[in-house]
Amino acid sequence: MSDIQQVNDNQLSFEDFKNENGTAYWWASDLMNMLGYKDMKSFQRVLDRATKAFVSLGIPHYENIIAIQREMQDGNVQDFKLTRFACYLSVMNGDPKKVEVAQAQAYFAQQTRKFELFIQN
Repeated sequence: MSDIQQVNDNQLSFEDFKNENGTAYWWASDLMNMLGYKDMKSFQRVLDRATKAFVSLGIPHYENIIAIQREMQDGNVQDFKLTRFACYLSVMNGDPKKVEVAQAQAYFAQQTRKFELFIQN
């Protein structure tokens, strides 16, 4: 799993962890680390709440949160490919007492505002 580190006094951003294979996705294990969760078991509750939000909205969660067995140094581990929307819902369902979660929520709020201004112009 990737650790977030500072590079040239600039902290890596959410976008730095994007992967692409025709569509953009983020690994849940990377997002978990970004948000200050120590293991996938505790982060799974966040993903479960995000999944419930997809279901409530009538959006297919299995297209946005894709279970994958990843081969890593610890052997095969359960991970998930997340769409940007799945990352957004996960961040919104994270523990806001964690400073990393609060920062990520602010990031998505700022990105939404930038998009709104872009659309208006």
